[in-house]
Amino acid sequence: MIQRSYSQLGRWPVPSPIEPRCPGSIGLRAGCASTSADLATSRSRRGCSARRGALLVEAAAAVMMLMLAMILTVKLVGWVAQENRSNDRRQQALSEVANVMERLGAIPYEDLTQEAVKQVTLSPQLRATLPDGSLTVDLSENDPVGGNDSKKVSAKIRWKNQSGGWESPVHLTTWIYRSRSK
Repeated sequence: MIQRSYSQLGRWPVPSPIEPRCPGSIGLRAGCASTSADLATSRSRRGCSARRGALLVEAAAAVMMLMLAMILTVKLVGWVAQENRSNDRRQQALSEVANVMERLGAIPYEDLTQEAVKQVTLSPQLRATLPDGSLTVDLSENDPVGGNDSKKVSAKIRWKNQSGGWESPVHLTTWIYRSRSK
C-alpha cells in the first residue's frame, strides 16, 4: 500500500518519496522505480516509459499548427491579390467609360447619330486587360428626362471575372443638348 501524507490543512494528498513518479500511473509500474533510491538510477538508465517520445509528439503538433497557419496565410494573400486585380479592372473600366463619354460629348449635336455611336470601341489596352470585355453605347433622342432637343447617351462596359461569370458593369449616362444660337 502506498502511504500518503496530507498537507497541514488536511485537504491535498502529497506523494511520499517512495511513490513512483510516472505520469498517469496509479501504482507501481514495470519499468519505473519502486523505491526512492531506485528512482534516480532508473531515470538515468531508462526513464519512465510513459514520458518517452513526448518531445516528438509536441514537436509534431507544433509543426502541424505552423503548417496550418502558413496554408491559411498563403490563401489569404492569394485572395487579397485577386481582389486587388478585380478592383484594378473595375477602375480601368470606369476610366475607359468616362473617356468614351468625353469623346461622344465632343461630337456636335447634329453629328451625334447611331452610326457615330457604333464606331466607338474599347481601347486596345483595355481589351487586353479585361477578359471578354464589351462596350455597349445607347443613344435616344428627346428623352423625357432631358426634354426636347436632347439626346441621351448611355455607355456600359462589362467583362468576365476569374470564374467566368459576368462582373457587375460600369455604366455612365449623359444628355447632350442642341446649342442655342442668339
